[in-house]
This record gives sequence, structure tokens and C-alpha cells, in this order.
Amino acid sequence: RIDSLGAKISGNLKLSRYNGSFWKEPIELVAADNISDYSISMNGESVLIAATRVESDNSGRIKLIHISPADSITHIETGRQGKKPQITRAGDNFYVSFMGSYALNDTTNLSDMYLLATSQNGLLLDSISGFAGMTSNVSFDYKLVGEKTAAGIQDLAILYQASKVVSEAGDVETSLYASKFGRQNSKIYASEPTKLLTIPDDG
Repeated sequence: RIDSLGAKISGNLKLSRYNGSFWKEPIELVAADNISDYSISMNGESVLIAATRVESDNSGRIKLIHISPADSITHIETGRQGKKPQITRAGDNFYVSFMGSYALNDTTNLSDMYLLATSQNGLLLDSISGFAGMTSNVSFDYKLVGEKTAAGIQDLAILYQASKVVSEAGDVETSLYASKFGRQNSKIYASEPTKLLTIPDDG
């Protein structure tokens, strides 16, 4: 609905399943008023949603919503500050990426990509989670992707756009890059970015 000033839409984030013939009655997951963005993934009939919950000071915290095959809903607070969550499945786990801060209470310095691993039920797996060391190399405009047969973090990558000045006249080139993830000595790392293509300048 729209409030009396006509400026704010409030309501609920809902989920509806398709059973092969029709869409089932939607179930309410969370009030949408304080959710700024979200991403969704499935593992069989289980659903996991990663969302940014907006706090009173306009900072964002990453929360998870797990929906079981029987439509039982579990809300999971990660305790992490972050923005722009993306989620995908690899093997038996889900992986949630977001731009995060090294300090749990730092609301402004969201400077690195954090990969949060969870079980199929949304249980946080801190032992295989961590920062990817991508400070200043990736923007908020990114997409977490995985191979169709992804078995682990080594089969995940991110796609993102980046711009740079390419001439003394100030011409700017925008390109699409990819960077793959891996793990070594229990630490997550990201490969050197590979430029996939240059985006034409419409101007």
C-alpha cells in the first residue's frame, strides 16, 4: 500500500510455489518495509533467501530466510553488515555473497566481498566462510554465478562491471569482468579478474 504522502510502499515479502499445474497460495515471509534487496535459491523443495534488513540508522544487515518443503519458515540473523546479497547453490551448501565490512559494527566501510556458506537448512558454516580479498576490485553492481554442476566454492565466480579512463582526453571505458573463487590454506581467495568484453559507449 502507499502511505498518506504517497511516497512509501509497505507490505510483505511473499513466496508462492508452482506445483506443475498451478501456483499455490502465497505465504508471508517478512515485512517488506525494511528489506532493501534480496536474492533467492532453491535446493530441491527447500528455499533460501538472502536479504538486506535495513536498520533504523539506514545501515544494512544480512539476514537469511529458510523455507522448508512443508513451508515452515525460519529467520536467521547472520550478524553481518552488508549490502547487495547474492545467493547460489554449490554441492550440498548454499553460498551467499555480499559487500561487507571487516568490522561487524562498521556500517560504512563495505569494501570487500564476503562469502557466507550455509547448509541446506540455512545453518551458518563459519569454518568455510570469509572475505575474498577483493578490496577496490569489485563494485556493488555484480552477479554471483555458479556452474550447473557446481560442487563447491571453486565452481563459483562473480561477474561485474568496472570503468577506467583510457585517454588523456578523459575517455572512459566500461568492461565486464569475471573473477573465480577458490580456497587455499582454509582461506578464500579470488582470481585475477578476466575482462570478458568491453561495453559499447552509447554516446
